[in-house]
Amino acid sequence: MSYVSRVVSLAMEMIQQNNLTKVTELQVEVGAMAGVVPELMEKCYRQAVAGTVLEGSILTMAPKAVTAKCDDCGTTYEPNRDNDYCCPNCRSHKSQIVGGRKVILENVVGE
Repeated sequence: MSYVSRVVSLAMEMIQQNNLTKVTELQVEVGAMAGVVPELMEKCYRQAVAGTVLEGSILTMAPKAVTAKCDDCGTTYEPNRDNDYCCPNCRSHKSQIVGGRKVILENVVGE
């Protein structure tokens, strides 16, 4: 529920800043490592927006793959089974996760 609360809070700020009176959609990027179950997020979203300008809007979730940056050569890549979770450039296993951990509000669609 905390991801949903944060997304709704950010959306409400954007709605006020842009003087929107009707919102039809929230577009959210969901990282593969965020630990989000889409069905539960959707259910929590419907509950969180009840009685607000967001009521009746849809929550669109776009998956975001995990990305890593190699500590040895600086290459950014998607670690997976196909590359044995190694850097595809230098084959190093030393890397840092740089993307795919968060839930990010990308856009508020409305008028």
